[in-house]
Formats: sequence, structure tokens, C-alpha cells
Amino acid sequence: MNSTQVFRTIDLFAGPGGLAEGFTTAQGPAEFKIKLSVEMDPGAFSTLRLRSFFRNLEPPGRDDYFRFARGEISLEELRRKHSLAWEMAEAETAMLELGKPEDDVQLDRRLDELLKEGGDNFVVVGGPPCQAYSLAGRSRNAGIADYSPEKDRRHFLFREYIRILGKVRPRAFVMENVKGILSSSVSGRQIFQLIHGDLSNAAGPGSYCLYSLSPNPEKSGYLLRAEEHGVPQARHRVIILGLRRDVITNFDPNAIRLPKMGKQVTVKEAIGDLPVLRSGLSRGEDTFLRWKEAVAGAFLSAADAAQEHSCLQSKLRQHYKTILNSPMIERTSNTYGRTFPSEYAVELRDERLVCPPNHETRGHMPSDLARYAFCSTFAELIGHAPSARNFPEALAPDHQSWNSGKFADRFKVQVGGRPSSTVTSHISKDGHYFIHPDPTQCRSLTVREAARLQSFPDDYIFLGNRTSQYVQVGNAVPPLLARQIAGVLGILLSEDIGQVKAA
Repeated sequence: MNSTQVFRTIDLFAGPGGLAEGFTTAQGPAEFKIKLSVEMDPGAFSTLRLRSFFRNLEPPGRDDYFRFARGEISLEELRRKHSLAWEMAEAETAMLELGKPEDDVQLDRRLDELLKEGGDNFVVVGGPPCQAYSLAGRSRNAGIADYSPEKDRRHFLFREYIRILGKVRPRAFVMENVKGILSSSVSGRQIFQLIHGDLSNAAGPGSYCLYSLSPNPEKSGYLLRAEEHGVPQARHRVIILGLRRDVITNFDPNAIRLPKMGKQVTVKEAIGDLPVLRSGLSRGEDTFLRWKEAVAGAFLSAADAAQEHSCLQSKLRQHYKTILNSPMIERTSNTYGRTFPSEYAVELRDERLVCPPNHETRGHMPSDLARYAFCSTFAELIGHAPSARNFPEALAPDHQSWNSGKFADRFKVQVGGRPSSTVTSHISKDGHYFIHPDPTQCRSLTVREAARLQSFPDDYIFLGNRTSQYVQVGNAVPPLLARQIAGVLGILLSEDIGQVKAA
């Protein structure tokens, strides 16, 4: 095996940088150096650039980064003190909208500069926006008057990805998208078939061979289940590995299967060590005493409503007493707390932070607090989240579709003893689908907790307003999964290139 080789990596539709984080931290015979990350959303781009800046800081400069994380200095001051690292981050990132003519001109200029450097060591990663492909997105689109998929440009942004593959001709690419892409169609044509064909021919007829990384491709095809690979989340995504036909020989596809982890990581292992926080109150004065009164009342209301479930009712009243006697709890923390972290959490923590960033609760309506109390206590006692049929009538939301079956799990607690459900951008809306498993905290997950479920390290700081931060986390590729993909790809690309012949 050759010594370490460096592969210039281009990250398209980068979001906050989950793929880049995984690729740049992968261990093995290859190093993936991000040369350009492209993202159009201002919030995600600010996070992306900050992380690029972090990677370019020399170790002594990272002390100042942690001072910024602790709120001791501003971002502007951090940038001024380390202007060279910031300039490098500016060179590596671009806030551009692919498919927009004037932005494509700028992007092509940046790509031409990279191509002028010579060499045949490019890798492209990323995936087009997934809203039009996702099952939830298609359901929403179906309810929009005059919606026409043929006119929805999001269906065809994959062609921008393919256009850049044709221009750069990377040795390899990794394309990620939602599971819904497998069943999405436009004008009777399967989107996935279009994508598969265009990827295979991106740099000329038959120029790329496409492979699955799934441990069981005969059954799963191109689908990867993140919970099988150490991510504490049931996140199922289509991952396509493309290898340029002229640089593969005697290639055994079994060599690139991502091995399953022996044990799945649970929600409790992922977030159980984070500081205990109280929920906020979205209406009226938001003080601890008023919160205690509101949440205690919520547990009592939930207990009164759960008359048909004596054990559940007893547990709710027990929590009611705990809340009444609880010491001061804040909505944010200035320490990591004393809870011993799991092996998974240890890998994500950094004590130089003093406290985890982006770990602040949002406010909830009093009526929702009672539902949160019921859901989390139900899961604590029964072992799974309640559905609509488990809800007492007194706690049912005033929603015309509540009993239709379409919104049966609109209020869903993330059970501590198993991986979470898929963290999506919808977490930015209300948090009802992402209720914390600890009943006494009576709240939805924070940005940091969602980031933990996505395997982002705690020193990965999300910028923008909190709504944007939730969207960024929900749309990201888990860095832990990306790191494993990069590890396999690095071994493959570092083999003797002279032996290649595609199957």
C-alpha cells in the first residue's frame, strides 16, 4: 500500500458540512483535503465557513477558538487574530446557488483555478436538495394547488452535480440523498433511473461504475442505515459510490461494504450526559418558578387525563411531585454537568468548551407541555412512544386529521433505550416529534442534542438563528457515517492504480 495520498475534495450542496467533517477526519492511507465547499443557504454557509476556519487553525490558535466558543471573545475578534486561517476558509468555501446562471459562472471560475493546478486526484461529494424527493416533501407538494413536479427545479438539481462531475472528472464521487428518491417519478419516469444513468455517463458513455456501500446490497441496494454503523439514529439514506472506469482494476465490490457495528448506540448514550435543562414558556413571563408551576400543572393534567391507565397515572403523579421539589434549573448551562458520559459521548465531548454550545431550550405552549409530559412518561413506562390511539381524549390536539391515521405520531418522544427516529429539518418547526426522553425536563430536543444524534462533535458550532441551526442539523449527513465511507474510499484509492479493470 502506498504512503498517504492527498485527494482534493469538492463538496457540493454542502449544508453545514457533515460530509466534509467526516472526510477530513477519516483515518487511513488517504487524506481528503477540502478544496471547495459550496452551499447557498446563509445560515448553513456561515457554519460551513467557521468549520473550515477551525480546520485551518494551527493548534495554538484553537485555544482562541475555544475562547470564542465559551463567549469570551467575538467571532470578529477571532477572525482578526487569525486572518490567514480565515482567508484559507474563504478560499475553500463559496456561497453559491447551483443552477443559477450567474452563480454557475463564479463556480466554474473557481473550478477552473483548481483544474489549472493539474493532477488527477479529485473526489466529489455531496447531494442535491432532497425536499422534492422525500416522501414527506412529496406529500406536502401534493397539497399545493397547481403544483407541477415537471416545473420543480429541485427535481433536477442533480444535473448540476452531474455537470460538475463531467467538468472535473474526479476519480471518485459520493452522492447522498433521501430514501424517497428511489420511488420518486416525474412524467412517469423514475427519477432514480435518470440519476443512475446520468451518473454512469457523467464524463462520457460508461465513464463511471456505480457501487453500493451497503453490507447487504442484494437486499438494501444503495440504501445505508445509519443506526447499523454507530450513528444513534434510524436514518436511511441512498449513498452511491462512483468510481471512474479507467482507474479501477480487478475490483471486488465486497471490499467496500461498510461493516455493521455489533451494537446500536441509543439516545441515552448519545445525549444522557448533557446538562439537564428546563423547557421555556412561549407565553407570558418565563421564570423558573412560573415554569415549575406550569410543568407541575401539566403533569397533574396528564395524570387526570390518564384515568384508564393506573400505572401511568401513578408515574405521572410521581413526576409531578419531583417537579414541585426540583431545584433551580436553567434553560441553558455553563457546565457539562457531572453525568458520566458513554463511550459514544466521550468521542464528541471537549472539556475545553466548559459547556456544550447550541444547548439551549425553546419555549413551549402550556397545552403542549401536558402532551410532552404524557408522551415521555408513557415511553419511560411502556418502552415505546404513544400513538394517537394511546392519547387520552382530553390531551388530543385540536387537529382535524388527528384521528385520520396521518398524524398518529405527531407527538413523539425519542425513547432513551434505542436509536432515535430520523432527525429532519422539521425539528425547526415545533419539536413535537422530538420530545426529550427525560419526563422531568418536559421539552423538545436542543440543537446540540439533535447534533449529537447526528454524530457532530461538540466543538462543531452552528451559526445563524436557532431555527436555521435546527434545519442545518436535520439536513446534514452524519459525520460518523461519512468518516466510515471516506475510510473505505481512501483504502480503495490508495491501492496500486495500475491493476484496474472494471467488472
